[in-house]
Amino acid sequence: MVARLDFTLKRRGRVVRPEDLFKGLDQSFGKFLFRNMRESFIRDGDEFVGEMVATVPVRTGQLRRSVTRKVSGSRIDDLKLSAASRGHPGALVQEHGAVIRARRAKYLTIPGPAVKTSAGVARTSFKSWISQQRRGGYVMLPTKKPGGWVVIGKTPTGKLKKLHAWVLKKEVTIPGPDTTGTKSNFGFMDTWDRYEDARLQRGLKAIVKSIRDTMVEGKR
Repeated sequence: MVARLDFTLKRRGRVVRPEDLFKGLDQSFGKFLFRNMRESFIRDGDEFVGEMVATVPVRTGQLRRSVTRKVSGSRIDDLKLSAASRGHPGALVQEHGAVIRARRAKYLTIPGPAVKTSAGVARTSFKSWISQQRRGGYVMLPTKKPGGWVVIGKTPTGKLKKLHAWVLKKEVTIPGPDTTGTKSNFGFMDTWDRYEDARLQRGLKAIVKSIRDTMVEGKR
């Protein structure tokens, strides 16, 4: 999942090289424009990554760490900022939503409060948990929606524990724009779009600074 910002302008449907807009200025303008726009792109990327890190819910931290930015290009006309979420299989699922179905087993095993940490991560696997219930055992109760089960452990004396350990389902719908028409859980593209005006203003300031830098150099 990648969002890109290219320094490309169009005039009457024709792509215009940025330096062509400033003909008549000293040739050093291109040097200053590249340097200042590159710095602008770096700040744009850092702002985006910082916002994503601040807003993405933390479980293992892997989803946060998957968000990166990269500024590439050796000339003003191929300068590019790329913001991406790489290396995390759940990024696209959390961004767009998905329907996840059991494939290798009959059911998906969804951890419940009895086996989750405060961050929402399962302390053990379903198979390991089952093997640990030899003394007390467990019961399986049907879910409200037919086809699923709620698994609750028992104490050594045979009483049901207060919190359920697992929910077994054949499929789970992750809410999102593509599945339920709701807001993205990840918010990658929403965050990128929200800072569009800030990126534009920062780019315009870089252009103005480049003109000033060129004028100052011309007076030396």
